[in-house]
Amino acid sequence: MKQIAMTLVPLLLALGSAAISQTVDGFQEFAWGTPPDEMKARLDLSLFDQKGNSKMYAAHAVPSLGNAQVALSCFFYKNKFAGVLIHTKGGTNSRALFEYLKQKFGPPERVKFGDALAWHFPNTTVLFNNATDDIWGSISSVKIHDQQKRDEAAAARKSTKKF
Repeated sequence: MKQIAMTLVPLLLALGSAAISQTVDGFQEFAWGTPPDEMKARLDLSLFDQKGNSKMYAAHAVPSLGNAQVALSCFFYKNKFAGVLIHTKGGTNSRALFEYLKQKFGPPERVKFGDALAWHFPNTTVLFNNATDDIWGSISSVKIHDQQKRDEAAAARKSTKKF
């Protein structure tokens, strides 16, 4: 799961955003950019992966997402809350998670990423995919993802100048 999480978050965030009227600026009561220390007690976070400025925490006190039984992984970039990966299994939980997302964000659009469905907002991208037994969703910050991409591009330019 750790490998999937660190691979999926940047990919999911890369889908971008389209400007529409509704804004979403975080997950549950946590705004994008919140440091992990401010979330640890509420979600009982434990670090399970770190790569450069990116950290992934498992949430052991999972907030309710409708009727879906889920596991959460919280992604941070430069100690700023950047997104959450939502994992669930089985048809009942898949339908419950999808209903929760529809109720919260409205009707989704189908995207060119497998069977994923997406909701795009100026500050947030939401994805849902139940094409396999490993059902997942993500809710992520567009702004922090954009910062991560700029930092990665600058680091790549800097490393090529050394040759």
